[in-house]
Amino acid sequence: MLFFLFACKKNNDEDLVGLLTSESWELSTLSVSPSMTFRGIRTTDIRGVMDVCEIDDTYLFQTDGQVLRSDINEFCGDTIAVTVQNWEMDEVNRTISIGDFKDMRIDALSSTVFRTIYEVHERDGQRYTFTYEYIRE
Repeated sequence: MLFFLFACKKNNDEDLVGLLTSESWELSTLSVSPSMTFRGIRTTDIRGVMDVCEIDDTYLFQTDGQVLRSDINEFCGDTIAVTVQNWEMDEVNRTISIGDFKDMRIDALSSTVFRTIYEVHERDGQRYTFTYEYIRE
């Protein structure tokens, strides 16, 4: 019975890197708490005030430690631009670093959703919590 419990735990802790790198992701939600001013608007819904050309970007995490951000431009023309950043995951602590964003907590990662929580402490002492949620393209 003890072996069965350990076997189940291993199966439930799916290969996080495999889930992340299997297909492209699209940002579905970007929120912040408490509200902050972004592009001149006080909001908690950062994605809601992003440039329309940014909301259709896709992210492909590769097993070599690079993430490709494809600017599809569905809303702003048909040019595809690709930006490359490095990423690294700590599966034990369930954190991910992407470019300059270090140690974001992986809140959810499945075949359909990838959600991270990122806390920022501003100089004035205010703490902002950003939630990034991606869905399969």
